[in-house]
Amino acid sequence: MYKWLRAGCAVAAAACCAACIPVAIVLHENLIWFWLCLAGTLVLFALSMLFKYLQEEAEGRTRGEDAPGTGGADEGGRATDEAPAADGEDESKDEENGTDGG
Repeated sequence: MYKWLRAGCAVAAAACCAACIPVAIVLHENLIWFWLCLAGTLVLFALSMLFKYLQEEAEGRTRGEDAPGTGGADEGGRATDEAPAADGEDESKDEENGTDGG
C-alpha cells in the first residue's frame, strides 16, 4: 500500500513542481498561487519520503529483519560492538610462551 502512496505523492509533487513556473508567469500579479504551489510540492515530497520509510519498515518486518534504528543490537537490546576472536589466536600465544594451553 505504501508503495502506491509513495509513487502517487512523487508524481503529484513532480506535477506541482512543473506547474510552479507557468503559474508564476500567468498569475504574475498575485504570486501567492506560486508560493502555494511550491508549498504543495514540498508537502507532497515529504509525504513520499514518509511513505518510503514506512514501506521499508513494513517490508523489514515481513522478512524478519531488525527494525530500522536497532543498529545491530542483540536480543536483549545491548549493542554488539565486540569483535569475534580470530580462530587459533589463543593457541599461537600458548606456543610462543612454551605452555600447552592448560
